[in-house]
Amino acid sequence: MGTSYHITVTAPSQLGELSRTDLEALIRQKLKLINQQMSTYIDDSELSVFNRAPINTDVPVSAPLAYMIERSLQIYHQTDHSFDPTIGALVNLWGFGPENQPERVPSQQRIDQLLAIHGMDKVQVDTANNTLRKTSSVYVDLSAIAKGDGVDRLAVLLDELGVTDYLVEIGGELRSRGLNPRGSAWRVAIEVPSDGLSEVVLQAVSIADMSIATSGDYRNYFEKDGVRYSHTIDPRTGYPVGHTLASVTVITASSGDADAYATAITVLGAEQGMALAEEINLPVLMVVRSINGFETIKSTAFAPYIESK
Repeated sequence: MGTSYHITVTAPSQLGELSRTDLEALIRQKLKLINQQMSTYIDDSELSVFNRAPINTDVPVSAPLAYMIERSLQIYHQTDHSFDPTIGALVNLWGFGPENQPERVPSQQRIDQLLAIHGMDKVQVDTANNTLRKTSSVYVDLSAIAKGDGVDRLAVLLDELGVTDYLVEIGGELRSRGLNPRGSAWRVAIEVPSDGLSEVVLQAVSIADMSIATSGDYRNYFEKDGVRYSHTIDPRTGYPVGHTLASVTVITASSGDADAYATAITVLGAEQGMALAEEINLPVLMVVRSINGFETIKSTAFAPYIESK
């Protein structure tokens, strides 16, 4: 996934006869499987094979990948197409994908060409038979949901092993269960958006038996001729988002959902994003740039998770 992971098990005794080495081996095995199913960086992954497959052809896939596509389609429709994994070709075009292109602004002609063929509605999934089909030459990139799904699947692994107190993190997406080493609910610090490496806590939240994900434009971007281009591409325009919304934090039961909704709301912007959050009762914290620095906006459902700094 091109990132790090961190897992904390509060009480090693919960592992029973399973050693730490054994647990690490099981975790690495699970992560390798997830990558082999959903990575665009692995040529023979299930997703890469689907991306290269001819249109109007059924492609057999694993049940987890079929589910990820199905869930992506649901969120795609729910968020007015602001969450769209088929913008993979546009992500690559802007230099933020596995092709690692130089920092440059693509031509409007090429953007229009890719906009004409993309769209999650051009992907069909059959979860009964675990097959995928595309009706256009789309390139699916699940990077905005797969990390969260990886967190969920590692959490399920720990549940199956009988672990009742843990925190799982992959690339900043987190899911908790039970209590932390101090015997209280897991607490996570949301940082102030910063282009540097310094970390300043904006808000502490309690995420007992929940997941949390943050999407922002302040770490992965490039500048050209004085213009800042974020890695988050708006599927509706083909361009990086350009509004004042600096970061979005979402809390849900599923880390995959939190990951996807954070991306969708980042695309929508503060006003439309908050309207969606209130409509579906989603706990959301936004950090918006203003002339006075940063301002925070919280959805109604976010209030129960707030703790003092």
